[in-house]
Amino acid sequence: LPTMTDRMKLQAMQFMELLALTSNFNLPSSSMLMNLVSCRMTKLTFSYGFSDQYSIPGLVFMAFGLLHYSNDNIWLAMRLSRIAESLMKENSNVHALRARLIIMIVCIQIFVEPFQSCQAKLVDGYNSAIIAGDVDNAMSCELYHWGLPVVCTADLMEGQNKLRTFLHQLVKRKRIGALYLSMSYFHAYAALIGNEDACGINLGVEMKTNEEISKIAEQPGSFIMLPVTINLMYVHCY
Repeated sequence: LPTMTDRMKLQAMQFMELLALTSNFNLPSSSMLMNLVSCRMTKLTFSYGFSDQYSIPGLVFMAFGLLHYSNDNIWLAMRLSRIAESLMKENSNVHALRARLIIMIVCIQIFVEPFQSCQAKLVDGYNSAIIAGDVDNAMSCELYHWGLPVVCTADLMEGQNKLRTFLHQLVKRKRIGALYLSMSYFHAYAALIGNEDACGINLGVEMKTNEEISKIAEQPGSFIMLPVTINLMYVHCY
């Protein structure tokens, strides 16, 4: 494909990327918006050329939408995510792109690939975010890196201790949504270790109970409902 040079179309692609990312945090009311936006970004790519900045995100959004919103073929979503990864590696803006997109890519590939390989991708995403100066996505990669292995790590105590340190960073930077999600992961670690009352652990952070976190997750516009529900299952089962 030729390079996209039309300034109006590039601005439209930029706006649609922001729209898709925003829709991902406003479920279920905007569950179809990402699908519509990703299709439009792909059509613009084929009609007006390839954009180093925005065509790859469009491909990732399409894969994410296929898997999570359309209940379509998981293998098609997987192939699209791998194509996006391959294009990203050859891109001059690889670090900024990886920082923005790696969590979505991991959320697709985790259904097929081992947890450990997904953790390695999150480490790469964290390093790229640091290089690109993207503090928010660096913290998001760190959160998912220590949240995902709660059911597969060989050392639960190490994971919980890393999460304990991360909680203080979130408090310092006032990342409230990520803080509540991290607390939910911490409760899951505590349950798997055998400590029923995670709020009784001296963390130097005012912990919320599972019931309080659940009520927060149920509020309109919350993006933490799914992982909080899964973590509650760990707590109640163990």
